[in-house]
Amino acid sequence: MENLEKYNFTKGFFGTNGVDIKRGLTTPDLKEASVKKKAMNHCKEVYILADSSKFDQVLPVKYGDIENLVIITDRLLNKDYNNLTTIKEVF
Repeated sequence: MENLEKYNFTKGFFGTNGVDIKRGLTTPDLKEASVKKKAMNHCKEVYILADSSKFDQVLPVKYGDIENLVIITDRLLNKDYNNLTTIKEVF
């Protein structure tokens, strides 16, 4: 965690276990959440990689909000996410 303080990133790409409109980005692992949150705070641009099964899923540990980032996914089933963030569907 200390080493992440030394770096600034232009772009960061992060996988996620859960994406939810109200609860944000979540994972079951506290250590993973801590590292992702710290790294995301040092990125100019944040990209979240999430297949369609990750949407509307909430896991125990939140590590970020879905505003001010780009979510890359295979298919968006709930169009309400378009109101909060940028969605890029990749086929």
